[in-house]
Amino acid sequence: RVLERRRDTTLLELALVTGRRGQIRVQLAALGHPIVGDRACGSRRDPFGRVALHATRLAFVHPDGRRLSFESAAPAAFGGA
Repeated sequence: RVLERRRDTTLLELALVTGRRGQIRVQLAALGHPIVGDRACGSRRDPFGRVALHATRLAFVHPDGRRLSFESAAPAAFGGA
């Protein structure tokens, strides 16, 4: 889902299906839209000094059977990506 459009960037909300490491980075780069700061996948911009990728929600089933869920707001700086 598009959250914000800028001249040369777009802020997206995405849901990962498999959770494979690097999945979204590689897929977006293959579409010609590398994640800001992801030089390994073709980004030419790095205004944050890191890959502009953030998990706002993480949930999993603990080995004891409990479902755990954690939330973290996106960095304020990402709104101006």
